[in-house]
Amino acid sequence: MFTRRQLLTGGAALGGSLLVPGTGRAAVAPRDRKFLFVWVPGGWDPTKVFASSFAGTYDRAPGDEPATYGGLRLVANAERPAVDRFFSQHHRRVATLDGMLIRSINHPICRNLWMTDSPNANRPDWPSTIGHASAERYAVPHVLVQGFSMAGEYSAYTCLSGTSGQLDELLDGDAAATSDLPYEPPTRKVEGLIDALVAARSAARAEDPANTSAIAKHLTGSYREAAQRVIDFKDQTRTLELSVGTSLLQQIPLAMKLLSNGVARCVSIAAPGDWDTHIDNQPQGALFDGLFTGLNALMVALDATPGTAGGSLADETVVCAFSEMGRTPYLNSTGGKDHWMYSTALMWGAGVEGNQQIAGFDDYLNGVPIDLASGEPFARGVALTPDIFGSTLLTLAGLDAGLELGADTTLRRLLAT
Repeated sequence: MFTRRQLLTGGAALGGSLLVPGTGRAAVAPRDRKFLFVWVPGGWDPTKVFASSFAGTYDRAPGDEPATYGGLRLVANAERPAVDRFFSQHHRRVATLDGMLIRSINHPICRNLWMTDSPNANRPDWPSTIGHASAERYAVPHVLVQGFSMAGEYSAYTCLSGTSGQLDELLDGDAAATSDLPYEPPTRKVEGLIDALVAARSAARAEDPANTSAIAKHLTGSYREAAQRVIDFKDQTRTLELSVGTSLLQQIPLAMKLLSNGVARCVSIAAPGDWDTHIDNQPQGALFDGLFTGLNALMVALDATPGTAGGSLADETVVCAFSEMGRTPYLNSTGGKDHWMYSTALMWGAGVEGNQQIAGFDDYLNGVPIDLASGEPFARGVALTPDIFGSTLLTLAGLDAGLELGADTTLRRLLAT
């Protein structure tokens, strides 16, 4: 499904399609790759899955044991069968970025650092930046099904779907019946006229010579952009149920439709559960099993959902799964684990070289430095930090990471050749 915006610019995503040599499967150029962000709030415990050193003194759960899946050395436990199933079936496609140094143990600051490489979030986050780069081809370049957003100056290009029907009610007019001054929503024809009027008025206001200040130009420009985009968004989502539950299994179908139908380039979803396990760390095992149950379903959905270049969404979508921080290697006095600034990210999909483990953890759960050029552990190397994560994502999206971030720290080893 193409938007009016795509047809007017003549830029459908098919323009960048090609074939992967030897496979016959369709691929897409970097500028046409889609992105799915899977956010795990609260801070997961790397020792449950990713920190595979049993020479260390980590406090582990009973039954934890080292496991190897192709090029990945991980942790298995019979009580987390979904984790074993995921890596047994998909390790060739998946890369882990281990020992990520977040440089904070504060929840909001960690979120900012992960997604912007700034503690104050003074720049738009990765999905907002990637989405904005191809904004002419998508009604809403970044849709947040669940999670959080720091869109900043690109807020007109980001939409939150809501968990309780808020967006559906705004789009179909039902919200009018529950407003402070309830009224009957207009007919579809009248609604179209109102939309056209608002779009015309906002465009005129944005072009008003009286808008001389930078902030006035930005605000009126953003309003004009949003007013036009809501028309495209309504046209493309009238048949979609935009309100979903909180589990990954409930969020995945909407994410697939938004990406497959060309509504958005970037979609964010989030894992449920209380991962901030200060008092009792035992729930982390069940939380990981639930998370990987969802990730297994996500793999199936990506393979089964048509893309825009003749293959499936799996051929054209980059997936990132990560948590805002890690947890300490040792239990505290209440059986919990506190905040830790080293963590892991999972990546797979279009343009990502799988079956490899980047960096790692030492015996004390600190991150191992790497040689940025080769991606190999190197004692005098650099820490794996959010700027490397973000730079790599921007490069995968066909953007100039150096121009966007001031320096290109892309992890070239992660890029498929």
